[in-house]
Amino acid sequence: MASIPEDFLGGLSPNATLHKIDFEHTTPTIFAYKNNFAAIIDNFMTDSECKDLLNLAEESTSTELPDSTLSPPKWERAMINAGNGKQIMSVDSRKSGRIIFHSPEIAQRLLDRLMPFLRQCEIHQVKDKPFVTGLGPAKRGEVYNITRLNEQLRFLRYEGGDYFRAHTDGCYVTPDGKEKSLYTIHLYLNGEGEQDMEVLQPYITEAEKKYYLFEEDGEIDLKEVGADEVEVGDGKTGFLSAEESLEKADTLLGGATSFTDGFKAKDSWG
Repeated sequence: MASIPEDFLGGLSPNATLHKIDFEHTTPTIFAYKNNFAAIIDNFMTDSECKDLLNLAEESTSTELPDSTLSPPKWERAMINAGNGKQIMSVDSRKSGRIIFHSPEIAQRLLDRLMPFLRQCEIHQVKDKPFVTGLGPAKRGEVYNITRLNEQLRFLRYEGGDYFRAHTDGCYVTPDGKEKSLYTIHLYLNGEGEQDMEVLQPYITEAEKKYYLFEEDGEIDLKEVGADEVEVGDGKTGFLSAEESLEKADTLLGGATSFTDGFKAKDSWG
């Protein structure tokens, strides 16, 4: 695997801009999400950084051939968690390529760049937020301080016809019980899958009618209230509370797009 350049992801991207999402003022308004957190950072990474990060992930799957060249990158089919550390293939739920790239070094560099935005959003430390931690920790006054990002970087590649149906992320707890993931972070690495919205809208409408979820209290029915769309772009970052926010990747009609999925901000009790 190629070495990580010393200056890779160094410092802040010069044009990075943070946008917090207020679900009471989205189109349509989603009042049931008024206590949920989501934000977008435009230009979090430069185009060259996006390409370099994707190349590093792909090279991690290559092996040296007898002629000293590298084998093509291997994108395995993404699976879903089935509990007890097991995963299963479920094309009803998701269909895309995936690379899991283990890199504590890149995870730390990404966190270093993210920290000013996490502080600005006041989620570098989490307390008195039952919609994020659950009611029990909030009642007990537990304080979560960010420790790291998940070093198992998950890269997803969507090509024509690929998708990830509406779902919520679970919270990962480390085996020793000292760290728990509370937020999911997505980094969009390219926009080759961008579509003409006039062409794409009928497919989005059909998907929202066919694949919708209820919260446990029955408050949210996406078939009726719709969903707030986030336009994908190179270097864009989105982060949201893991268990409380619904996310999906609608069917991609052509081209390809790649992004990292499942960065979990692992926090520890303070």
